[in-house]
Amino acid sequence: MQYAVSLGDSNLVRLMASIADCNSSGNSLLLHGKTPLILAVEQNNYKVAQTLVELGPDKINVDQMDNDGHTALVIAASMGFANICQLLIQVGGADVQKKTKKGGQTALQKAKKRKFENVVEVLKSLGAEG
Repeated sequence: MQYAVSLGDSNLVRLMASIADCNSSGNSLLLHGKTPLILAVEQNNYKVAQTLVELGPDKINVDQMDNDGHTALVIAASMGFANICQLLIQVGGADVQKKTKKGGQTALQKAKKRKFENVVEVLKSLGAEG
């Protein structure tokens, strides 16, 4: 799965998900403590992130944290990826109020800190508070 995500190939991700046990491989942390979804978010690969999120909550936990205590939503907000934030919340059901393990910050707080006003607007419109 990691290879398919790193290639940015949503069709290969979909195929891998259909033959792999996604409850373990889809949610498990990869070599550097990142889930396939977090890897896709870090690459700003909307199409692969969408493919993974559309697998559903039984296969992908959008709120799973990496080794640093960040969710995919916090990472997307920290990097200024408003469209991926919207996808994670609206399609994936990401928890907009979930806080990081270190520092206890939400996605909204991260976006505000980095002055990503477009992300702040999206997060607030989708229920983020703070």
